[in-house]
Amino acid sequence: MVKSIDMCVTVRAANQGVTFACFFVQARSQSDSAQTNALGTFSSVPQGSQVLACTSAAGAWSHNNKNAKREITATWMPPSDDQGSVAFQATIVRGPASVYWEGVKSQPLSYSAAPSLVSSSIFLLTLAVFWAMMA
Repeated sequence: MVKSIDMCVTVRAANQGVTFACFFVQARSQSDSAQTNALGTFSSVPQGSQVLACTSAAGAWSHNNKNAKREITATWMPPSDDQGSVAFQATIVRGPASVYWEGVKSQPLSYSAAPSLVSSSIFLLTLAVFWAMMA
């Protein structure tokens, strides 16, 4: 279980020399299949990206230009009043717009508002959440 702490979320092209132009990322509940709203908030987004208010303030993270990107990282904070399992879901556009991937999904990770220890496997997961297979 992860205590409500900031975590790094990275979108990265898996293959050398490949870039992407556009992306959209949300954290979604894996504990409650009826829950379709984004969970948590994104912050500390770098140049070339922005947070968006989709079902909550700063609940999504996206590009704000179409410049080529090899890797981009932002900070995500889980809800402080909730617990469960979450997975990051993304749409990634390589450019041109006809080459894109929907439903790119990370492995689930558990979080809790209650104090708990954070395992090293969770840190590894949050450091490189998406490995978009871009050929």
